[in-house]
Amino acid sequence: MSSPSSGSSLSFEPPQNRAAATRNFDDSLVVGSGGFGKVYRGTITNNNNGESLLDVAIKR
Repeated sequence: MSSPSSGSSLSFEPPQNRAAATRNFDDSLVVGSGGFGKVYRGTITNNNNGESLLDVAIKR
């Protein structure tokens, strides 16, 4: 993982996990949009038991 710096973005989840967290980028989960695309509300879950671990905002 790289160090955070001004203007950089960090990615902690593979793309398939981001799609799963946002129900494949469902439009009902859009919380905002701007010049760089939509922002979705997502939930990271525990794959073993489906327990919700963390609510996140994900830019597509």
